[in-house]
Amino acid sequence: MINHGLITGGLFLMVGVIYERTHDRTISKMGGLAATMPIWATVFGFFILASAGLPGLSGFVGEFLVFVGSFGVAPVISVASIIVMVLAATYLLWMFQRVAFGTLSDFLKGLGGHLTDMSGTEMVTIVPLAFLIVVLGLFPSLVLDLLRAPAQAFMAAAGVAIGG
Repeated sequence: MINHGLITGGLFLMVGVIYERTHDRTISKMGGLAATMPIWATVFGFFILASAGLPGLSGFVGEFLVFVGSFGVAPVISVASIIVMVLAATYLLWMFQRVAFGTLSDFLKGLGGHLTDMSGTEMVTIVPLAFLIVVLGLFPSLVLDLLRAPAQAFMAAAGVAIGG
């Protein structure tokens, strides 16, 4: 849930940056944003990859732990979840391609000077989220060690045997 909050929060902030400039969130109206907003496109791509579960980022750790933990209990549901995760990652990357690459759409061309790259304030807002996503992706024990004792206490109270 921590990973989801960080990544989804970052994605919503990135959509907010575009909405602030265009007053629109329609994917089909966007296109070619990387040409005029390269910093935004790079940061948005980072959050897309984190959401897709790229190894080394916190989204991968969360998804991996869920699949490993659930496979022994419900393998069919776990496999179905993996298939859905792959489909979600495919959609995210396809959406990113449509929004960031290609030629600048007519809608965006009509905005002229209003289509500026990320400001310093926007970067100060988004960089801490990106930093935490990398740190928790490389060092998940920072959170997992804090959760170990409460999780074990819950499992013991529920009468579930805890493996080594």
